[in-house]
Amino acid sequence: MEKRVKKYIKSASCLMFSVAFAVSGVSCKKNDPQTESETGYTLWSAPTTEKILQDVDMAEYKEVSTEAQLSVDTAKNEYESAQVLITANTAVQNYTVSVSDLVCEENDSVYSKDNISVFNMKYCNMTSSWNEGTRVGWYPDAILPFEKAVEAQENKVSEGKNQSVYFSFNTPDTQATGVYTGTVTLTVDGEENEIPVSVRVRNVTVNEEVHNKSFFLTHWYTYLGEYDSTQATLDKYTKALFEYRLAPATLVVDTAYKQEDADFYAEKAYELCANEKCSTIGIPTNKSSSGIAKGVMTMYIKALALKSIETDYDLISKCYVYGIDEPIQNGALEKTKAFAATFYSQRDEAKEYFLNNKEEILSNNPSCSAQFYDELVEAIDNIRFITTTKWAEEYVDYVDIWCPHFNTFESGEATGLYDNEDKMWFYGCLTPKAPYPTYHVDDTLLSARMVGWLQSIYNVEGNLYWAVNNFARYESDSGYSYLDEYYDNPNHFNYVPGEGFLFYPGKKYNVDGPIASIRLEAIRDGYEEYELFYNLQKQYENTSQQIGVPFAANNTIEALASGLYTGMKVTADTQSFASAREQLLSLAEFSQSGVCFTDYVDNGEGNIQYSVYIPDGVNVEVAGLTKQAEQSVSGGEILTYVADMTKEGAASIAEFSTSVNGETVSVQFKLSGKVVKVEGEKLQGLFTGSVVEEETVLVDALSVNGESGKLLQISLTAATESARARLTISNEDVIKAFDKTTDKAVFNWYYAGTDDLKLNVYVKQKQSTYPRELGAQIT
Repeated sequence: MEKRVKKYIKSASCLMFSVAFAVSGVSCKKNDPQTESETGYTLWSAPTTEKILQDVDMAEYKEVSTEAQLSVDTAKNEYESAQVLITANTAVQNYTVSVSDLVCEENDSVYSKDNISVFNMKYCNMTSSWNEGTRVGWYPDAILPFEKAVEAQENKVSEGKNQSVYFSFNTPDTQATGVYTGTVTLTVDGEENEIPVSVRVRNVTVNEEVHNKSFFLTHWYTYLGEYDSTQATLDKYTKALFEYRLAPATLVVDTAYKQEDADFYAEKAYELCANEKCSTIGIPTNKSSSGIAKGVMTMYIKALALKSIETDYDLISKCYVYGIDEPIQNGALEKTKAFAATFYSQRDEAKEYFLNNKEEILSNNPSCSAQFYDELVEAIDNIRFITTTKWAEEYVDYVDIWCPHFNTFESGEATGLYDNEDKMWFYGCLTPKAPYPTYHVDDTLLSARMVGWLQSIYNVEGNLYWAVNNFARYESDSGYSYLDEYYDNPNHFNYVPGEGFLFYPGKKYNVDGPIASIRLEAIRDGYEEYELFYNLQKQYENTSQQIGVPFAANNTIEALASGLYTGMKVTADTQSFASAREQLLSLAEFSQSGVCFTDYVDNGEGNIQYSVYIPDGVNVEVAGLTKQAEQSVSGGEILTYVADMTKEGAASIAEFSTSVNGETVSVQFKLSGKVVKVEGEKLQGLFTGSVVEEETVLVDALSVNGESGKLLQISLTAATESARARLTISNEDVIKAFDKTTDKAVFNWYYAGTDDLKLNVYVKQKQSTYPRELGAQIT
């Protein structure tokens, strides 16, 4: 992963500035919402990556709204969602939904209505702003099964309010590829409305097995919401987490840390691991100030290993241990040292037991092979523990797997400090705030969804979140107390909206188990996309080894997602994410041909290069690029294609097409367009903020970068680590260039000072919630 160094301006300094924009000829088209019905309501749609507040005028969503429709682009074995919104110009007394089968006209295949689930959106009241730039109001969150909303007579809309009807499409892995169309009927106050539906099913399948690890804790005040502390209740939460490709840190309600408890734990682990989505098993430890209670972890490892031997199913390879919680914040260095020492001691003790008793154990389990037994012993030696902390030198010898907050993974030189770690996890708890990833109610859904992408990009194995069912109110001076209303109030912990809960208790609506939030839907969407990345990475790795040429999928993946993040900050908006996801699905389909993109280079000045490995016997058609070179390799050839976007008439799209199972598949890459430069002299006098005007002058570019023309030298007032120098520009030439047809903006800053420099450049577009940070490379 790339090491990112960030520095602060410590004194008054001068910057010289120019900017270049790469502009394509592609624009965005938006459909207007459906017009108002005669009965006083409006039907419209918006992507489910957008949070449409219940009490905000629909006109404020004109940038993302369309006519009422349901349209999804999906892989097989994947969930994708869409929504129809009802805006009540006068109060709506009743609405119902009827779903029908969809049909693919190309092959007469049917997409069963049984694979379409309908939910009624519930809203919670955020009374104070948490993330910068967000607003107070009624935010969408819980998705209540529609029939339960009808039973509760909640299928109505107050005057002036928005109401989402949320549809989830779960595409079977056996579904035929194609585009399926049909309608759903939304009846509002007796008036039937036929809503068009389109589901594009791709020729690619999301893995049933979950390959990322996770601990999403389920033992925090579950039972205050359900009024039921049984194992059966916890099992319902555990299985619900599995459906969202997540795993809990513990599998049982209570334990006295006795042998019968360990045996029950192993039985429960085996029962739950029948579900391939169970990726991770936590081992109980009974932590104390002196480490792990004597013999406890050894006892649980032995019970889990013996159950593995009995059933011929490897539970041990899924096992992790949750170490000391937030030791730096809690000043727990000595406790961390003690935990590490007892962890390794007890793990070694369990391993020695199976080494010393191999013959006896195998004789008592004749169905277990010696090879499986030996692999299991090796798996015991690979059990690791997770510590929720950022990198710190004094902890290096006592941390097995670093698990930093999303923002501390990025901060300072932290990213580089983790480069040599073979395993890493992310950690979410209270902090950070947007635009870093969060699961907060007032953050964007893309924030939660991008966690799966960032895990792929940074090769982060797992994700830990402290609580999914904290159905209690926490006050720092009085501790936890019961909540009167779990649905309306999003502030369960320290007034952070949505913190500590991703589910809602189902008892109020006679639901046997938890009710999910759209934040969970977004997390699962991201982890389904993680599986597509996982398959690409495996394919590229295998192909690289077969042909003897080093390359990996990381370059292609980073290029695909480059507009969605900066460091660990999520910069994606609905449009940029939809484009990247469409490209991911196309690349996943295309790659089934065995073709791999071995290199990608874009110099930011209009010169682009793709290198692609094509196996023998595979024909690839290329449009929009010029072949520059070819190299014969084992099993095929590597071809290099280039584009010079500075030339008149250069194509805006590069397309690679081939055949997979007799069907033509293609992947398109949007090319940067012509370069539009805004010279420094046009910007003089237009900067505001921490600028010393009399010292902000034009200088010859020749003395700076050897080029002709003028650069604007900007003198800034002094800044410190706690008070930055800030400047803002709003210029007609810049605004004209930086519009919806702009693919890329390159801001060139030349810094002649000797002080350390931290430079952040943000661009705020009108339709965006947050300013978008542009990556700054200091050379």
